[in-house]
This record gives sequence, structure tokens and C-alpha cells, in this order.
Amino acid sequence: MNATVDDQFYSRALKRIYRNLIGLTIAGGIGAAIVKGPLFALGFIVGSLGAILTFGWFHYLASGLSAAATGEEDILKPSTSKRAIAWALGLRYLLFGAAAYVMLKYLGISNVAFLLGLLIVAPAVLIEILTEIIIYART
Repeated sequence: MNATVDDQFYSRALKRIYRNLIGLTIAGGIGAAIVKGPLFALGFIVGSLGAILTFGWFHYLASGLSAAATGEEDILKPSTSKRAIAWALGLRYLLFGAAAYVMLKYLGISNVAFLLGLLIVAPAVLIEILTEIIIYART
């Protein structure tokens, strides 16, 4: 495989993972609303959106690091400091903690639902793995 084929492969895989994340957020939100009620569903959706945001940040950071390591053009904007990105990734814990506190204390939204929403990246990646196994088993 050459570089362009690898790039296309990973690009398609990332698109499928993002689609899986969105699909799981919608399906999980609907399922949570039916089973546990709208506040549980809201907590799940907020957690899922946080997981999608974090996945996007890590994807952005990994792309910039791989471009720097291979000597390709850095995709990170020159105005975006790598230190600022590291701080943003670190501060997400504070952000998620504050969101969980506000949801539990003031809004009555379940922290369990929020935490379940944060975990949707794992099933999204597992779905992608199974998709690749099925696609490449036929070829």
C-alpha cells in the first residue's frame, strides 16, 4: 500500500467512526428517553457530545503530531500553539467535572447517564473494527 491508499483508508475509517458516534448518540438518547426518561437522555446526550468533542481534539492533535514526525506540512495552524492544545486537552477534565456538578446539583440530570455518554467512543470504534473485518473478509 502506498501513502495515498493508507491516507484514504484512515480517512474513510475516521468518517465511519464519527458517523458511529453520532448514530450511537441519537440511538442512545432515544433509548434512554424511553427507558429512563428525558433527564437521563439529556445527561447521556451531553456526555456523548463531550466524548465526540474529545475524540475530535485527539484526532486533531494526533494529525498534527504525525505531520510533524514525518516532516510533512504541519496541519496545526501556526497561530495555534501546541502548548495551548495541551492545556485545552488537560482542562477538559475540569470542564467535564464542572458540567457533571452542575447537572447533578442544579438540573437533576443523572451523572450515570453523563458517564455512559462519555463512554460511547469505545463502542463506536468496536463497530468500526467489525465493519472492517466484514468489508475485508469479502475481499
